[in-house]
Amino acid sequence: MADGKGLLNPDPSGSREFESHRLRLVKIVFLSYNCLVNKNILYVGTALIAKKRTVNGYTWLLVKTKPESEWEFPKSVARKGESSVRATIRMTQEQFFMNAIVLQEADRFTGKASEEEKALEKMTLFYLMLHKSGGDDISGFTDHKWFDEKALAKKLTSKKEINAFQKAKKLLKESLSSKKKPRVSPTEPEPEGF
Repeated sequence: MADGKGLLNPDPSGSREFESHRLRLVKIVFLSYNCLVNKNILYVGTALIAKKRTVNGYTWLLVKTKPESEWEFPKSVARKGESSVRATIRMTQEQFFMNAIVLQEADRFTGKASEEEKALEKMTLFYLMLHKSGGDDISGFTDHKWFDEKALAKKLTSKKEINAFQKAKKLLKESLSSKKKPRVSPTEPEPEGF
């Protein structure tokens, strides 16, 4: 129950928790979205999230930041002292309310950015992630949608994102096929040809 002002809700442990935490998280994310990691480089984490469909194959999450924007993979700017992979995980938790694991880095590129009329280096890192649960209630973007590989290829316009997606598909296939291979225990000799 809320206290007299309707803002705070004490729990049995004695700590206090905001009832409207989801609205607060969205505000915090937007306030910190353009903050700098250091004075010279802006680090951006990009999530290439694969979600298993009920039928064979995977779908991938794309977002629009504005109604007139093109479809793109979701991105998060790292906060001061935060790595780009951590920024990506934070975004999936705070904005997507999703449980997803990072499999590996799929691609990276550098470019230029401007912040408060100051030119900066921008390092964008693409992380292949595997959806586990959640993600039905995404906030902080104008639109979002899960696309199969064929439809996604038609929606992406950035050559860098298309290239990162091609690498991520290959990495996902390799990751899934390595899980299906039988493992050799350390005490058994390796089979011939290894």
